[in-house]
Amino acid sequence: METFNIYYKLENQIKVCMKKYKTKFKNYLLQNQKGFLKNLQYLSTNLFSTNLDYKKKISTGTIQKTPYWYFNGSSHLDYSTLFSLGGEFLVKALKKNGLECNVLLCAGGPKFSQTGASPNNPSAFMPCMACYSFNKQNFDKNFLIEFKSKNLNINDINNDYDLDQILKPSLNWILRGNKNLKLSKEFNSQMKDAARLWLSFLNGIDKNSLPNSIILFNGISFPECVIKFFMEENGVNVITFESGYKENSIYFTNENATDYEFPFDVSKKLTTVEKNKLDNYLEKRFSGNFTRSGTKYWNKVTDVDDNLKRKCESFGNNISIFLNVPFDTSQVKASYLFDNIYQWIDELILFAEKNTDLHFIFRSHPDEIRSDKKIYEKTSDYILQNTNNNKNISLIDAAVTTSSYELIRISDLVLTYNSTIGLESAFMNKKTISAGYSHFSRLDYFEIFQDKQEYFKCLKKKLQYKEFDGFDLVNQIQSYFYQMIFESAIDFSEILIPDNSKKYGFKLIQKDKINENKINNFENNLVKELKVLEN
Repeated sequence: METFNIYYKLENQIKVCMKKYKTKFKNYLLQNQKGFLKNLQYLSTNLFSTNLDYKKKISTGTIQKTPYWYFNGSSHLDYSTLFSLGGEFLVKALKKNGLECNVLLCAGGPKFSQTGASPNNPSAFMPCMACYSFNKQNFDKNFLIEFKSKNLNINDINNDYDLDQILKPSLNWILRGNKNLKLSKEFNSQMKDAARLWLSFLNGIDKNSLPNSIILFNGISFPECVIKFFMEENGVNVITFESGYKENSIYFTNENATDYEFPFDVSKKLTTVEKNKLDNYLEKRFSGNFTRSGTKYWNKVTDVDDNLKRKCESFGNNISIFLNVPFDTSQVKASYLFDNIYQWIDELILFAEKNTDLHFIFRSHPDEIRSDKKIYEKTSDYILQNTNNNKNISLIDAAVTTSSYELIRISDLVLTYNSTIGLESAFMNKKTISAGYSHFSRLDYFEIFQDKQEYFKCLKKKLQYKEFDGFDLVNQIQSYFYQMIFESAIDFSEILIPDNSKKYGFKLIQKDKINENKINNFENNLVKELKVLEN
């Protein structure tokens, strides 16, 4: 029996070890040979649905005029996500309502995409086979506009276009803080060539065939950013979409979706029922039990560490600083006061060194360690390297499961760049300052500063008193929070559910489990919402 137990334990250890190394090897391939890995995975599971038509280099024929076009090349590659299925559903809903929609499809023509890039290897080939095979099967072939690899002259494109500025957010997303100049130069060159190919392809389409409106995912990522630029230059209304704050919801706008500047009804006052609904939602959120577009940030949350609590008790004022992921597309509009989030961190460190009676707690964002968004240098490491073991500076790493809300509760002041935790902190009646611009900067509580001196002056002022300084604005903050969660985006929960077999995966609820009238009503409301966004 003892021999069996030893064997059983050894077998389990081997399995755990193999799983660990398998995960490490997979992550290595994603970072260095994503195209190879994705194509191989798709072949192994979808051999008979693999489509190699993208290699045929045949240009698109006559394009029929339709009121809408649709493109989503950055939310997914080879399996369904909330955004890919939501987009497919939208295209079909438009058609059912008598509004045809052409689907723009990348078919290997640009030879580069942000989502298909291998962050450590600019020369790695793209996962075109897997991406093309998966996406082509999801749309009516009679309404596809395929960008295949044909002979296009990128030198014919107007070089006055500020491509560097348009592509900068995507370059930052790929590099993720990597300061390797050679790597940066190679990725930038490849993306600029791909952008010129996209512009050449789009310029080759008869302008009379362009739509009234185009629906794009995100609008900041590549190649959507280039398509958005082209369409706006040619007078086409651009509608972008991104994740809503409520789980399984999608936010549509004819502004930039990443800015999330939804129409806010300033006059709306919450009813008792609405307040209870918000309280129930926040109870789940505060416990870490929430997801956003298939992402669950915490498997568990824990209370603030006892050592940190004792340290906080030894200071008169504790300031919690919640960090964003520096390369996230939400950062594009944020930096109006500081050059970027790193300059903000640097200046806070200098401020902390001059104010040793104040305790500064830097809390890194959990997205920093997600395998598909893993940052090159963690913000906690960056701060550690730029401090001299300051006793009044504490760090909470992205991997630590400390509850952000418990951290807010023991803080005297909360500082954010443009993270939504700033809004949540004010909602919890905690003094809060945002250093970057965000959609909730529209609220009366959040100040827009003229310069850095004014920012730090405000910081010092808020520490002169303990009580919350926005009690007269609580109703506005609550109303904004409610509208942001429940009224800003379209909830797809009635037709789409997470597919737990794939990371960020989603699937359609089986038709026999959905009332047909409910589907029809949802489609009609979806199209109605979209038509509001037409110029």
